[in-house]
Amino acid sequence: KSFADTLERAGARAKLILYEGKTHTDLFLQ
Repeated sequence: KSFADTLERAGARAKLILYEGKTHTDLFLQ
């Protein structure tokens, strides 16, 4: 459970970083 928990948390963090990066890029392009 601990290992799966870590993977899930890392995946959520990666998605958040990608989402924020996409948002910043979209704002910059507009």
